[in-house]
Amino acid sequence: MVFDVDGYMWGKNPAPGGGFTIVNEHNELVKRIPVKKAKWTNNDAELWAVAAAVHIAQTGDTIRSDSEVIVKWWVPRGVCKSRPDLNKLCQFVHNGLRDKRLTLVWVSRNENRAGLYNDTHKGR
Repeated sequence: MVFDVDGYMWGKNPAPGGGFTIVNEHNELVKRIPVKKAKWTNNDAELWAVAAAVHIAQTGDTIRSDSEVIVKWWVPRGVCKSRPDLNKLCQFVHNGLRDKRLTLVWVSRNENRAGLYNDTHKGR
């Protein structure tokens, strides 16, 4: 299965909250979780989206994100140097990808089904 993930915020970065969305390869909404948290950032949202996908994914699945920071820097290293408060979550994602033999890939925004869903369901 392929899961596309995307985070969102309520307002500017940082925001008083937001959430994340997961959409599968059949363009079906799998999960949309709102989060109320002071100083919620885009990076919070994106990493939580990937973590939720890791949690539900089965061995060999693929997770796609349009966040280059998450896909190319934080998760492969298993550490968030600029956001040490997210290190435990980053390590969970890093280890989950390895243990479940999942693939995490970057896709452009216009290919990200979860991002497209978020664009059409702002604030809902």
